[in-house]
Formats: sequence, C-alpha cells, structure tokens
Amino acid sequence: MDLLPHPLLPLRIPILLHRSDKIKEASGMSIYSSLEKFLPKKYTKSVEQNLRYAGLELDAREFSGFTFFFSLNIALLVFFILEILGSETLLLSLVGALLSFFLSMAVFNLLLIYVADKRASFCERVLPDVLLLTASNIRAGMPPDEAFLSSAREEFGPFSQEIIKAGKKIMSGHSFESAFGSISENIKSKKVESSIMLILDGIRSGGEIAKLLEETANDLRSMESLQKIVSSNVRAYILFIFFAAGFGAPLLYGMSTFLIETMVKLGKTVELPEVTVPGAPSFLTSIRFSSINVDPEFFVHFALGAMTISSFFGGIAMGLIEKGSQKAGVRYIPTLLLLNFLIFFLVRKVVSSLLSGMAI
Repeated sequence: MDLLPHPLLPLRIPILLHRSDKIKEASGMSIYSSLEKFLPKKYTKSVEQNLRYAGLELDAREFSGFTFFFSLNIALLVFFILEILGSETLLLSLVGALLSFFLSMAVFNLLLIYVADKRASFCERVLPDVLLLTASNIRAGMPPDEAFLSSAREEFGPFSQEIIKAGKKIMSGHSFESAFGSISENIKSKKVESSIMLILDGIRSGGEIAKLLEETANDLRSMESLQKIVSSNVRAYILFIFFAAGFGAPLLYGMSTFLIETMVKLGKTVELPEVTVPGAPSFLTSIRFSSINVDPEFFVHFALGAMTISSFFGGIAMGLIEKGSQKAGVRYIPTLLLLNFLIFFLVRKVVSSLLSGMAI
C-alpha cells in the first residue's frame, strides 16, 4: 500500500530557510510570527486546525505569517507588472493586486484543506485493517493498549503515526479511552470519529472488545462497498458536467467571440446603404443601418470570466455528486480551467486559420 504523498512538503523549506535568527533571538519570535499580527485571530485558529488535520507539525502563527508575506509579495509583483504594461488607471492596478493577494491566500488554505482531506480519506481506507489487526492481537492474548500499539504498521501511513502518538499518551499516564479517543481530533473524518466513539461506548458498556472491533471493521467495509456502488451510478452525471464545462463552453465561446470580431470588421469595411420602404409610414420610409459599434475585446474578457466561473462551480458540483462535499471538487477546478483556456484559444486559432482566405 502506497504511503500518502505530502504535496505541502516544499512549504516547509521556505519557512525554515527564511527564518531570521537574529530577530528571533532579540524579540523571541520569527519574522513570520510578527507578520501574523496583521491577520485576524480567527484565521490563525483555522490555519492551526487545518495544519493539525494535515499532519504538518508547523507553528500556525509562523505559517500564517509566511502566507501573508508571500501573498503580499505576489500582490506587489502584480501591481508593478500592471503598471509597467500600461494599466488604464491606478485603481485597476490596485484591484488586480488586491485580487491576487486574496487569491494567493486562498490557494494556501485550499492546499491545506486538500492535504487534510487526502489524509482523512487514506485513514478511512486503512481503518478497517487497523481494527481487524487490533482484534486479532487481542484474541492472541494481548491487552487492548498493547494490541492497539502493535497495529501501527508502516503501510498504514498517517494512521500509524496517530497510533504512535496515542501510545505515547498511554505511556505518559493517560487512560486507553482518552488516548484512543484523541485520534479523531487529528483526522478530519466523520467516519473515523464515529467509529472511535462507537468502540469507546462499547468498551464502557463492558462489551467484548475484539468482537466489537471486528464488527465495526466489517460495517466500515460494507459502507465503503456501498459508496463505490453509488459513485459508479452517478459517474454519468459527473462526466456530463465535465464535458459541458470543460469542452462545450469553451467551444461555443471561442466560435461566438470570433463571429463577433468578424461582424465588427465587416461592419467597418462594408458601406451599408439606405433602404427605402414604399407605402410605409413616414417615419419608416427610410431605414439606415448603422455599423456595429462594439469592442470585441470586451466579449473575449467576458468569455474568459464566464469560463472561470463555470469551471469553479462545475468542479464544486462534481465534488458534491461524487463525494458529497464541495471541497472534494476543488481538485477538478485547475483541470477545467486549463481545458477551457486551451480549447477557447485553440478554437479561435483554428477558425481564424480556416477562414483566413475570406476578404474582411
């Protein structure tokens, strides 16, 4: 069984490398910890919780300060790029910088949530195996705490790390129930939490632990099989949304924006005559068609914005259908965005090449 990869591992490097030892020695805190003061306390608490769920042993204040520092630099970079490229107004550059700042902050949080969800999914998959192994150890004559600690295998990845942490708590004097119950505090999974609570309730009521663990493991596997059946049944809906948002939308937007550009060019080059309607009322006897006076770039920008919005909500809808969670659809958004932009510009290029022989 593959261990869970850690996509946020590179984020630990800049935090450790860019730490200012001199400032920390003088003031007792790092540069990033001091920058955290500019952020709301609620945000730092949310980051602390997500770091714990993601299994990252990083200081929440330091991580929050790093994201603030990084996002601020991105915003300044975007601002100067827009100014160098000749932005129409200073306000437009400021809005672009502000949007890039919040987007960068959101990306860091989404990465944390993504890692936490992947970690929780991994723990949910291995939980039945952990429970069955613990039950077999108990039937072999081990006490519950030893049987539980012996189930910490390397192939169980993050869950084995939580078992080791619980074992350390038991060794330091905590009860088995307290240590075992603390596992759900570091894993963002309702399934893990409810399973642990069910086992603890059974232990308190005097039930046979080995039998209880085996029954819980079998129930979890039955639930997993049922979830796979449901996922296969709704896969057609997911594919429909994916093709509609990823292929249909950019294809139509690409052709329509090219058509608008063509009509505008024709309107500027072709002289439209005055049309006389005999027998019509006086105010309709003479009709003059004016040229199309619209900016094609506006429709291109509108199409790009509309595709971005449809990709976002399309990914969210796919996550809701597949996993029952909006956060599960975040992983589809980059793919949909990439497909939208590639197909949009490719369609415009292909149509333009095919019709390049027309005299416009």
